Amino acid sequence: NPRTLLPKFFGLYCVQSGGKNIRMVVMNNVLPRVVRMHLKYDLKGSTYKRRASKKEREKAKPTFKDLDFMQDIPEGLMLDTDTYNALVKTLQRDCLVLESFKIMDYSLLLGVHNIDQAEKEQQMEGSQGNSDEKRPLAQKALYSTAMESIQGASACGEDIDTEDT
Repeated sequence: NPRTLLPKFFGLYCVQSGGKNIRMVVMNNVLPRVVRMHLKYDLKGSTYKRRASKKEREKAKPTFKDLDFMQDIPEGLMLDTDTYNALVKTLQRDCLVLESFKIMDYSLLLGVHNIDQAEKEQQMEGSQGNSDEKRPLAQKALYSTAMESIQGASACGEDIDTEDT
């Protein structure tokens, strides 16, 4: 699935430091670098012990959980029909992959960019244009995230893939 929302792993490393083995995983960042995420949620589809800890909430950029999402955004997120259908299809395909590997403990990292808040921040900073416009051409990416890839075809006037395949 070229439009997968599953992370891409680039490497697994083991480093010894002070006589201890430290294991590191290198993977792609699933959230865009050029758009500020005002909120982040680690969603599992469960409510059991699914509230961010006090320690997590005190961080500069906390990652909230399912119960926090339900409290913060009770009406859910508004998506246009094509994007919603493509997102559901992508999640279904990703779940089939996870199921085929017998993986059952997974979550969806959701970043929320608040357009109104971003506009206020931009006005307060007095900045002109977005950060992507300030980047050299070579550093601009066509799609920086899988979600942008899902939406990308429709931005070019193409139909978004929602077919069962």
